[in-house]
Amino acid sequence: MNTNQLSFILALLAVSPVFSACSPDTPEGYFCCKPSESEDHTVIEREIRPAEPDGGSVANEPLPAKVPVAPVIPVSPPPPAPACAIESFRQPVGELTRGVDILFVTDTSGSLKEERLGAAEGILNFVDQLPSEMNYRIGVVLAHGQKSPWFARLFKSAAGESEILESSLMSRDQIQSELRSKLTRVVLDYGTEGRESKWYRNIGADAGEAGLLALENFVKTDTSFIRKDAALAVVFLADENDICSIYPGFSVYPAGKKPVPSPGDTEGWFQSQGYCDGITPDSVLGSLVSRKKDYPLLLSGILYDSFSVPSTGQNEYGYGYMDLIKEANGISTSIAEVDKIPQGLGLIGKLMNRKLTRVSEYRIATLGSRPVKVTVDGREVMYRYSPASHSVVLSDPGEQGSEVEIKVCQ
Repeated sequence: MNTNQLSFILALLAVSPVFSACSPDTPEGYFCCKPSESEDHTVIEREIRPAEPDGGSVANEPLPAKVPVAPVIPVSPPPPAPACAIESFRQPVGELTRGVDILFVTDTSGSLKEERLGAAEGILNFVDQLPSEMNYRIGVVLAHGQKSPWFARLFKSAAGESEILESSLMSRDQIQSELRSKLTRVVLDYGTEGRESKWYRNIGADAGEAGLLALENFVKTDTSFIRKDAALAVVFLADENDICSIYPGFSVYPAGKKPVPSPGDTEGWFQSQGYCDGITPDSVLGSLVSRKKDYPLLLSGILYDSFSVPSTGQNEYGYGYMDLIKEANGISTSIAEVDKIPQGLGLIGKLMNRKLTRVSEYRIATLGSRPVKVTVDGREVMYRYSPASHSVVLSDPGEQGSEVEIKVCQ
């Protein structure tokens, strides 16, 4: 029904207060009343014809039931694709550098004397793996705390002994002899505090078990050993955990594992003094990367590197040290068999050689991005991302001259 039809009907109703009863004689077009067959009241019959295509009226059918309309839920537009970029480099032909600095960071407790001697005897296995004509230098840092006179400095076991053993100035035999002296004539970290304890002679860093602390402070303060244009290899020597590895907020002990207690709780005393504050594997690695920048860096250790540790004395898995080595994609060799330490040093030297000739760790240049794919000569390879150094560690760096592409996305 359109507006004109409705107005006409209303006008008729207004002027015709009474309708006559419907009969066969009622002229067509007039309104009339007819009794309902099912009701006891009178209704008005109406007919509305279907509209012509352009009429706009509604068909003479019951109105459809009202269909509930589902609420309109706004759909968020899909997030934009992450911004990605390709960073690439080509593996060099030849060595990345002609020099390597080898730094031993050693536990000085008496239980490690034979193992330290084994490391001195095996040093030639290490250097024999380096490229020919490589200039190498060797130094020793004791794993002592802040109260030791040898804290974060190169160790000399006797007057007149060289702090730095350098291949261009000394013969192989001289280097091995002086390294043997340094590693077998270490001094304990007695410290200068806590003399009220009956264990005061071990109170320093539990006789010298603060390798992470000593290394980070050495890297930050050294001005003579770590060369700007040389590679750096760090070798930890220890038969138990690093003393800072159980500091609150830096607990690396897995479920069900407990630290081996030290006599008189010297580890707890050392930590309670705040000496370990801020020392973590990530902090140490960050200091090393900042110092070495893009030059090769190798973290390694002669440690108890499995959980099958002899249950004698304070022997323990190398917590702290092993966390750092794994984070830096380094290498460890077991300290359990002394006669195999030289062989282990040979393996460490072999990995150092690889790092000297091929880039296996690449620092991402695009800030705020992470790697999503790495290819070497067009084939996809596995990798590991290190947030501490914002770098990609390649499982297979390829060969000299290989092209490496790293896709990074924000």
